[in-house]
Amino acid sequence: MDNINSIFADDVELIENADVFEEDYTPDRILCRDDVLKQYTSVFKPIYKGRPPQNAFLYGDTGVGKTAATKYLRENLERDIEQKNQQLPVGERTTLNVVWINCENFTTADHKTSSYQVAVGIVNRLRDKGNRITGTGYAPQDVYDIMYEELDKLEGTVLVILDEVDKISNDDTLLYELPRSRDIGYVENVRVGVIGISNDYTFRKNLSPKVKDSLCETEIKFPAYDAEELSEILRVRARLALYDDAYSQETISLCSALAYQKASGSARRAIRLLRRSAEIAEEDGSEQVEENHIRQADKDLEYGNIVESIVDQDDEKLYILKALAHLDNAGLTPARTRTIHTAYARVVRTYNQQRGGGAEAFTRKW
Repeated sequence: MDNINSIFADDVELIENADVFEEDYTPDRILCRDDVLKQYTSVFKPIYKGRPPQNAFLYGDTGVGKTAATKYLRENLERDIEQKNQQLPVGERTTLNVVWINCENFTTADHKTSSYQVAVGIVNRLRDKGNRITGTGYAPQDVYDIMYEELDKLEGTVLVILDEVDKISNDDTLLYELPRSRDIGYVENVRVGVIGISNDYTFRKNLSPKVKDSLCETEIKFPAYDAEELSEILRVRARLALYDDAYSQETISLCSALAYQKASGSARRAIRLLRRSAEIAEEDGSEQVEENHIRQADKDLEYGNIVESIVDQDDEKLYILKALAHLDNAGLTPARTRTIHTAYARVVRTYNQQRGGGAEAFTRKW
């Protein structure tokens, strides 16, 4: 290995276990979440005891532990059920099936997700690859019928976890029917529990009363981490991911402070910041993460967030941004609304001509 000459190698290695920095990493213990974890555990207890499952709605900002806590409790529940079943006769054992769906993965070109698309996702998650259905060509009720048929082929309890559930648009059919599917008579052989996870505080407020009654049986708010809690989380991640001499307490403190100030107490942002800082330090040939590495990493992440937020906008908002960019590039900003509208209409015409469409519908909205 010492004789290998590679453009990809760094003179120093500070990261010992990069997997600990990944978003799919589930820690052995969820830190700084004792209160909500206790409340959340009570949602899973009926399943462990072989009782009908509860429905729950989790909400809080990005990076405050909602998904991590759900993965942690799911893994522990599956392990504990397996251990319990080993001591029981076959007829008394608990059967658990978990269907985890990220609703954002079913966003269409107009940046919306429908109950229909999520139902298609559930069907395809339960079917073999060669027997999956397409996202078009079926009547909505046919898709729901297929979904309930697939669910009813399972046994025991089915726990459906809808991550990013706020991505589902105004059609809340699935959110109403799925938690009540056995009561309504859509399934007979299984009991279905639903957990919805949302980053949008206003999503619950906008749900119809019937959906709130079905989905929000238990509501759990995940508050933002404070700087001290972020430091505690980062200390554990650093110990597992980095070599002992690769960082200092000042490294942890600065990463925590920046994540607290700029990302509303997001542990995800703090962990990403630590990882990127270590990568920059390796590229610099430094034997320890220093302040300048952290500052540069913070700029890198900030730029990435801006790009990501722009990409996530719908076409109309992107047209407005492009119009403003054209005006700024021509030295015409600040600009009056009429000037912006003229530039916007020109951008829309150009892009719609390329797509073979018309711009009238877009310009009328202005």
